Amino acid sequence: MSWVDLHVHSFHSSDGDWSPAALVETLARRGAAGLALTDHETTAGVPEALAAGADLGITVVPGVEITVLAQGRELHVLGYWVPLGDPAGEDLLRRARASRWERALQRIERIRRWGYEVEPEEAGYGTDGPPPTGPRLARVVLRKPQNYDRYLRQYPERAHASIPVEVAFYRDVIRGEPEPAIAALPAEEVLTGLQAIGAVPVLAHPGAFHFYASDDLIRALVPLGLRGLEVFSTYHDEVERDRLQALAARLGLVMTGGSDFHGATKPHVQLGRTHGIPVHVLDQLRG
Repeated sequence: MSWVDLHVHSFHSSDGDWSPAALVETLARRGAAGLALTDHETTAGVPEALAAGADLGITVVPGVEITVLAQGRELHVLGYWVPLGDPAGEDLLRRARASRWERALQRIERIRRWGYEVEPEEAGYGTDGPPPTGPRLARVVLRKPQNYDRYLRQYPERAHASIPVEVAFYRDVIRGEPEPAIAALPAEEVLTGLQAIGAVPVLAHPGAFHFYASDDLIRALVPLGLRGLEVFSTYHDEVERDRLQALAARLGLVMTGGSDFHGATKPHVQLGRTHGIPVHVLDQLRG
């Protein structure tokens, strides 16, 4: 079966490690027929991915992942076939990046309240760089020896954890249980904005712990333009897959899937792990 991975990040996401070309080349070697490059709030890596895909004969879907708020919950929306250079699309992504920077500043204040030293400029504030996601911000904080030592004094068991220390810091300090209300664009604004530029909106990993969307919440997004559900994800167990498959069938949503590969910040996520997504799903999304 020809398969695709419809949720992949490059280093144009602040928590990604690989170049767009390397992602395309690796997936091509592993037998994929296509992929969607879905960096956070940017399509900057898409031209490189498209060029690599043309060279290797592998389909590349220009995509993006945008953080939204819906009924007070943080969700992630994937947009597929985002037109490059479209003024309305660029404005939507600019506003989404501004919201992510606002969230990063909120998180920096939270980190400081925990007694750690960090300045916004150290995380790239005021530059053209991508707004830092949680694990990337954690890496910035832990570069300072005094912060690293303080963290291990508070959580000595993390010195020998099986996950990277910045991921542990993100979970323990930055996100917390629960993380305070975040800055993000409303889901309605993003869904309608993507539709207006001809992109196809899909809800990412709605069964994941931090991005959980109930049946009722997902149902409420359909009239706003939601076209698909990421049913098959690294973050979904069998129970969630069954729930989302049944819901997608009832609501007439396309069932998609992807690995959500980033690289070192998510070492448990394997590129192309979600092999069960047949290439014809692309036709379903576009239709």
